[in-house]
Amino acid sequence: MSDPFLAELRDEVAAAARRVDADAEHHDPAQHGHGTRWPLAGAAALLVVAALGATFVLRPTPASANLQVIRQGDELVIRLIDVATRPQEIEMAATEAGLDVQVVEVPVGPSNVGRFVGDQGTGPFGPDVFRPEGLDGQPSFDGFRIPVDYDGQLMLRLGRPARAGETWAVGSIATSAQEPLACAPLLGAPLSDTLRALTGTDLRIVSIVDTSTAQSLSDPSDDDLRSLQDQIVTQLTRASEDELFITVLDDQDSAPPIVGPEGC
Repeated sequence: MSDPFLAELRDEVAAAARRVDADAEHHDPAQHGHGTRWPLAGAAALLVVAALGATFVLRPTPASANLQVIRQGDELVIRLIDVATRPQEIEMAATEAGLDVQVVEVPVGPSNVGRFVGDQGTGPFGPDVFRPEGLDGQPSFDGFRIPVDYDGQLMLRLGRPARAGETWAVGSIATSAQEPLACAPLLGAPLSDTLRALTGTDLRIVSIVDTSTAQSLSDPSDDDLRSLQDQIVTQLTRASEDELFITVLDDQDSAPPIVGPEGC
């Protein structure tokens, strides 16, 4: 192993195995139940080496219990695995991995809670440096890749539940799980379906854009909506507790790919 990182991991595994074996020699079955020994359990808890050394799951710590930090080649991959992950946990886990990361919580709708909703970095920074993961057409993401030798500061925004009256940092896809129109098959369907689905909700249409004609209507009237009811819905964006922005067009064949409801 010529790579110092691989050598360090090898030494850590060996040292962990020796510690577990030493503990097992002093193990008292009467006090601790069955005397079964697991010589490699401690090593496995520290790290997992997979795919012929190509992927390394760095040691879990209390600071990173709700996220995963993986080294894949020359990249670090950080993934959120719990929507309850706090900024401090992410910052501490990133520091242990050698990154300078600052995380700020911002108000968002239900489907973006516990997900990253924005990124910024100092030094060389761009799509070839920072690559979000888990977007799935959403305005938020649950992980990212970055070079292990990135020496700038990475600034991330993490979604938290918005309080009443707060301005959301990003909008939500209104048909995503936990949103008012959760999992309803409205994207790619006529606007009339959406109008029926809105009955009984607190959502109000504050803007509708017809991309076929480049027409944009603010606070559309009932007559406006009836004139567009056969148009195909391509976007349903919830911008606050009660605000809904809609995009439609008249030709389904020319519509961009429809983003399906997240989590449905």
